[in-house]
Amino acid sequence: MSRSGIDDVRANVRVAAKAGAHASDGSVGVEVGAKVGAGIGPVKANVGPSAKLGAHGKDGLGVTAETQFAKVDVGGAKLKLGLSATTGVQKSDNGDYSAQALGTGIYKKNGKTGISLFGTKFEI
Repeated sequence: MSRSGIDDVRANVRVAAKAGAHASDGSVGVEVGAKVGAGIGPVKANVGPSAKLGAHGKDGLGVTAETQFAKVDVGGAKLKLGLSATTGVQKSDNGDYSAQALGTGIYKKNGKTGISLFGTKFEI
């Protein structure tokens, strides 16, 4: 144990650009961004610009256009700060769903439920 009482400290820097189509769900998209991240124990944080543009897959209809400025993950709860114009509905066979208009709506993904308000998301 360190003097501060914190055993697990992490840091990372990431610059990425991705483009692709996913045959499994029929979605297509492009993502670019740069992030600086750090973590202390169960708390993780990322700061930096990123942007996504894409179309929903075979399980729904809609388009995605969003940018993320910061993300904080504390245990199982997540907070993402950003702006979004994502609009559409989606429902998958495993029970996941989303419904958004101009980045505002509700969703359930991987057993977690979240709300978004113009792209700022809170998930538990």
